[in-house]
Amino acid sequence: MAEMKARRSAMVRIVQVVASSISQVRLGGCHAFRLPHAARVIVFARAGGNWREWRSTGPMVRYLLRESWPMLIYGMALYIQARIDQVMIKDMLTQSKGEDAAFAEVGQYSVALRMIEALSFPTAILVKSLAPAITKAREESGVVHGWPAEPIQAHVPDLPRHGVPLYLIAEPVITFFFGEEFRPAGFLLALFSIRLFFTNMGMGKGSFIVNESLFKYSLFTAVVGATTNIAVNWLMIPLYASKGAIIATMISFTMHIFVIDLFVPRMRENLGLMMKGIFTFWRFHRAT
Repeated sequence: MAEMKARRSAMVRIVQVVASSISQVRLGGCHAFRLPHAARVIVFARAGGNWREWRSTGPMVRYLLRESWPMLIYGMALYIQARIDQVMIKDMLTQSKGEDAAFAEVGQYSVALRMIEALSFPTAILVKSLAPAITKAREESGVVHGWPAEPIQAHVPDLPRHGVPLYLIAEPVITFFFGEEFRPAGFLLALFSIRLFFTNMGMGKGSFIVNESLFKYSLFTAVVGATTNIAVNWLMIPLYASKGAIIATMISFTMHIFVIDLFVPRMRENLGLMMKGIFTFWRFHRAT
């Protein structure tokens, strides 16, 4: 990553996905977690590196632990925000419609959710590939708490455009892969297409968080987002079932990614860059 050799990293991820899928079928997934590390070591060695020369130091270990502990809780809060919908749909609809109807609704929702999560990979590739360059530009800009002109936030809004065709073809795609009985998941996937917008903006914001070491703030926003999601789910699911859960997701991510930044001066510059991208969505932004 530091040398911007994204092609090698991408190849490792492709091999990882294929091998992981095979292992889950043949071996129950028990060895899938080992592959990414081994593959990266092999690629690193073939590029001329030597992992035996790596050394750790006490101060660096303590620094990393001190800086990263909020991210552990952040990851848990983000997972709750993304996954609690399925649990609440099942529990709340079981009480009102019965267990069979609840399981059917969760099944449709889960198919749409998995599909939309799989479609977020272009943004992940972009952010991971550009991360070292963004950090370098940040250091060379000489700004203590700011960004060089036109950082990744101005480019990420270009990516949600692929949510528009998804909205139009969601039902045919679902029925093609999963069959006619999952056609309702196609309608949910169409509604979910707006989640790509929040995913893209969240990943772009993440690069700002990392370079400014705002991990505790990031933890706070994730907890607020998860709490909002649970509260709105409680209100919406009895009325609209899976569609209510999607509404709750959009509201919670709006709070998590945008609204809280309004009240934090240090985040307003980043928020302004995101707004610039959103309100000039017809342009393809280029760095200056």
